[in-house]
Amino acid sequence: MTILLLYVFWADLELTRFSLSDIDLGFSDDDEERTVFVEDVAVPSYVIIGTGQGDYIVKSDVKPLYGSIEDPGSFVSSLLAFEQSDELFVEEISEEQYKEAYTYRSVRAVFDYLLPLGDYFKYKNVVGAAGVEEIKNLSEIGFSAAATDSLLVKDASQNKYFRVVSGAKSEWAESFFSGTDFDSEAVYYPISALLGEGVDLDLLLPMSMESDMTERDIYAGRDTEADAMQAKSFFGNTFDFVRKIEESGGKVIYMYGYGETVLILNEDGSVEYKSEAAGTQSVNYFEALDIALQFFDSHQPIVTGGGIEPGVKLEKVKTDNAGHGKYRFELGLETDGEDIFFKEGNPVIIEVSGGVVTYYYAERPIIEPKQDAGTNEVFSALNTIAANYQNIAAALGEDLSMEAVAQRLTSVKYGYYADGDRLVPVWQIGVKGLAKPLYFDLYTSEQYGLD
Repeated sequence: MTILLLYVFWADLELTRFSLSDIDLGFSDDDEERTVFVEDVAVPSYVIIGTGQGDYIVKSDVKPLYGSIEDPGSFVSSLLAFEQSDELFVEEISEEQYKEAYTYRSVRAVFDYLLPLGDYFKYKNVVGAAGVEEIKNLSEIGFSAAATDSLLVKDASQNKYFRVVSGAKSEWAESFFSGTDFDSEAVYYPISALLGEGVDLDLLLPMSMESDMTERDIYAGRDTEADAMQAKSFFGNTFDFVRKIEESGGKVIYMYGYGETVLILNEDGSVEYKSEAAGTQSVNYFEALDIALQFFDSHQPIVTGGGIEPGVKLEKVKTDNAGHGKYRFELGLETDGEDIFFKEGNPVIIEVSGGVVTYYYAERPIIEPKQDAGTNEVFSALNTIAANYQNIAAALGEDLSMEAVAQRLTSVKYGYYADGDRLVPVWQIGVKGLAKPLYFDLYTSEQYGLD
């Protein structure tokens, strides 16, 4: 009582309007700083730079080039500046016209997930061009030196291609094409150019490449002594009314009410949260993503150790087509600009319904810092396919030639594969007909993930 009265006296408050909420004790939710924002995760899966000579540069570390809205010299800020022109019009073009434009010097951002263009404009308070509503989702967006007054857009959800034409040329694109040098980068070619007429596929592969990626340790980030603190971050002041169950294997389960809200702290450091309390608020794609990221920021698994916590980026999105405001966002992990691949799918999943998070799963491992071991020649992607095409065919349950296997490929990427307690540099190869991609050592072509 003495403390409260002193507070009233010092703050010169009237008792008639005094409440406990007037007191700032220094640990409110507002004091928590955000670390992850929409702009940090809603980035391209990769960026393709065309040289105009039939070869390409593929950048998987996209954030330095893609940039941010606030940076006037970035790719993404140039897109919004372009869209705000007073003389825009949108026209649909053929797939042949679209591909022809990218045979010139070009740059395009490629998204493996769908990005609703209209919602993006609303989120950024940008007025879209007349006719832009025809473009439902962004799959690819970029510029070609053939016409820097045009923005090229692919919408894979409709299998359509568009040209957004401005009354003026893009200053950013003009500067990029005239002043950017990528001579030190690995050169990519369409796989059809490498294997001949037997393969009709635009998938890009590097002829040769060097990498400084090395095997690294990875370990779970759970501190069992901090379990109660972790649980309280989810249940807040109602924590005293939560039932706790400890299983023999080390798993801890917290339940509120009759199971309406459940929190599971797994032995491997992962966290799973489920709530039946769906909201009624109408939110769009980017508003829901922001809600999901705020939740992620507030409830990341508590980790220990002196290693590196990986970053996150958006990998996959599912929406409720019935219009009930339900979204499922899947985030991938990355370290030092390289993707981390997990055998069982994406390590962070957040579901938002009516503006409320109803499901959350997160792995937040700790990674040993990369050792400086110089660069080494990798086992090329083409040779990896050649050395393993029979294994790929066996996984498909068919007897196929190398060309037939190559024709089935949907993606070829490189990064780290989480193999138990280690990260291994690998090629990740997606194959039509297989539910999950396959993984092969980046330097030896040895296959991983067979168990």
